[in-house]
Amino acid sequence: MLYIIHKKISRIHKKLDTNNSKKFNVVERLALKIKSNKDLKPTDSYVSKLINADDDLILKKIGEEAVEVILAAKSGSKKNLIHESADLFFHILVLFQDYDITLEDVCQELEKREGKSGIDEKNSRTQLKKQNV
Repeated sequence: MLYIIHKKISRIHKKLDTNNSKKFNVVERLALKIKSNKDLKPTDSYVSKLINADDDLILKKIGEEAVEVILAAKSGSKKNLIHESADLFFHILVLFQDYDITLEDVCQELEKREGKSGIDEKNSRTQLKKQNV
């Protein structure tokens, strides 16, 4: 009986892993699309325009989108919050491309922090900053 339960649980876990993986594949595809568009002419590609602008356009867009996420959260509209979060996430992916940061780099950082208290992790960063001054 335990064997049958174990098999059923294993199948459920496998199905959940497959579904989550499919959802995250869109992020990987988007990151690859951004990478392929960065070298196009800025007149032909929004990504290229953001990366090649002389006036920190990508940084300004991230600031703008972050404010829009905050406003959407304050409004209480889940749909608007999702929409604005997707915009912010897109622009962060463009920034990553500009700075040659991969999703794997960010995932590795998150894995380092996994299981740590958020307070302890933040305090360790504050201590590092003090040491580097």
